[in-house]
Amino acid sequence: MTGRGILIIHNPQAGGGRRRIVEDVHQACVALGAEVESRATRCPGDAETLAREGAGEGFGTVVAAGGDGTVNEVLNGLMGVAPGAARPAMALLPAGTVNVLAAELELPREPAASAAMLVAGRRRRIDVGRANDRFFVSCAGVGADAAAVARVSLPLKRMVGRGAYAAAAVHALALEAGRLFGVEVGGQRVEASALLATNIKRYAGPCLVAPAALLDDGLLDVVLARSGGRAAWFRYGLHLLFGTLRDAPGLMHLQTRRVTVADPPGLPVQVDGDIRTHTPLAIEIIPAALELVVPAAMPVAEAP
Repeated sequence: MTGRGILIIHNPQAGGGRRRIVEDVHQACVALGAEVESRATRCPGDAETLAREGAGEGFGTVVAAGGDGTVNEVLNGLMGVAPGAARPAMALLPAGTVNVLAAELELPREPAASAAMLVAGRRRRIDVGRANDRFFVSCAGVGADAAAVARVSLPLKRMVGRGAYAAAAVHALALEAGRLFGVEVGGQRVEASALLATNIKRYAGPCLVAPAALLDDGLLDVVLARSGGRAAWFRYGLHLLFGTLRDAPGLMHLQTRRVTVADPPGLPVQVDGDIRTHTPLAIEIIPAALELVVPAAMPVAEAP
């Protein structure tokens, strides 16, 4: 396999009726003259292993075809490439319940357009976040945010899609009200009931939470909820449902390269939409860590 080859890693369980998308894109890439191989995951963690193996086999581009979970696994597989070894570019093919980064990049959904983007291979170098030992491309969170993620079952996600996240968030926000933890950021310590460290503007699909966030500015955009009362969290939940969380009162917005949560220990931490680690927590940004395949219409030197 040459360094120009494309490996498509897909989750056959992601998003109803999306398996055909992978097949159509594969065939369209072949028709355009590309070397393409598709490999399906069978269980959690497979995409990470397949991505790392694909890098070792010399693929030039590894495509994450699925939801945010598949994207995160492929990312961690690529970031796990041995120092000094060639790291393929990552590409996305939206085929899951929630595709936050795909929405951020406004990626094409038509198979022909997706294939043209993959074969053209236009690359842009982006930052990658790290929460403890888990890499992320979109966001990591602790507190009510992670509690919402923990309450979303896979069957519920398949039935109602993005609405599952919003419904679980409202429930979690009410249950987590008043539970505070200590955050160290920018040389100060603050008490918060939720923390979201993001590399992109959107959260849970269409909700705009960090308008200043850029994929390539070397910074994390951090949103802290400092109000812990049930009334405040009810308002946050409504803002989340209506996509206006960035305008909710009681939120603290800042940019930093590193943020930590030392206590209490054992709090779940969501990383790109799945619970991946627990407090104590250190979140940091790794500038220009990965090449991402982007549409031809997107400026390479600027974030979306």
